[in-house]
Amino acid sequence: MAAASLFGASRTMESRASADNYSTLEHEFVLPFETSLHFQTAEEYANRYWTPILCCSAVYLGVVYLTQKAMRPRPSFNLRTPLIVWNWALAMFSLFGAIRMLPELIFVLSKYGVYHSVCVASYAESNLVCTFWTWAFGLSKLVELGDTVFIVLRKQPLIFLHWYHHVTVLLYTWYSIAEVTASGRWFVTLNYIVHTFMYTYYAMRAMRVRIPRRVAMGITCGQVIQMVFGLYVNLSAYKYKQSNMPCSVTYENLAASFFMYFTYFLLFVKFFYDAYVGRRGKFIKFAAPALTTNGSANGAERTETDTDANRRLKSE
Repeated sequence: MAAASLFGASRTMESRASADNYSTLEHEFVLPFETSLHFQTAEEYANRYWTPILCCSAVYLGVVYLTQKAMRPRPSFNLRTPLIVWNWALAMFSLFGAIRMLPELIFVLSKYGVYHSVCVASYAESNLVCTFWTWAFGLSKLVELGDTVFIVLRKQPLIFLHWYHHVTVLLYTWYSIAEVTASGRWFVTLNYIVHTFMYTYYAMRAMRVRIPRRVAMGITCGQVIQMVFGLYVNLSAYKYKQSNMPCSVTYENLAASFFMYFTYFLLFVKFFYDAYVGRRGKFIKFAAPALTTNGSANGAERTETDTDANRRLKSE
């Protein structure tokens, strides 16, 4: 089953904005592997492996549930060293992705404006570097399911936001690659940027570096802002389509994306309130960004209250 058929849509069924009449960013340096993938190949792969991706999502949820159950009578694993390596690897990957994707977004905004950025898929159809890093982004959503492994094996609470975010981002990303969605340039670029800071934070916390509360608050604010931009991009694309302007994103994709970003926005705002503003938040001295519970998105470090800090200092 192809990704588009699940929603009864196809990238050829609606009027797309041609990228042929637009120039694209010429990266100053290009690594050999960054020119190894054409967008039509990525599109073909995304459709071909859509059913396995659905199966992976279902297996992920089942494995998480069964592993949590199996871990209840067992002691938790430490896994601190693997956790440090894991987070730094994802942080560096996200940084490289952001460095390669952000210049293209800035280029089209400054040269062609918002319409091009949300409706013309030149980043995928005309820019081999961005095509590669968009495909790498899709693959990374599979890898990031491993975040949950650290939470479960370290026996830390797993909140709804964590697994809901991982599953829906994975499915939507592959669906959008299969449709070569123009608005994807925004979603991929912003996610790379936010994840650079987020995984760096987790890596440093796993290394037991004490980070001020305001840093975690800033990253969570960045996550909320990312969702606001996601909603803005979807509404902009919808407005252009309603004006009968060619736009390389289907109504089905817009509906799925808007629902996803709106639910993320509500969940991240709730997390921010609970962690930093509400009654519980007032007693948290060191809190982690969202996708977490007790300060742990992937088992990095649980939240430290004032009482915890005093006990730890007394024991040192």
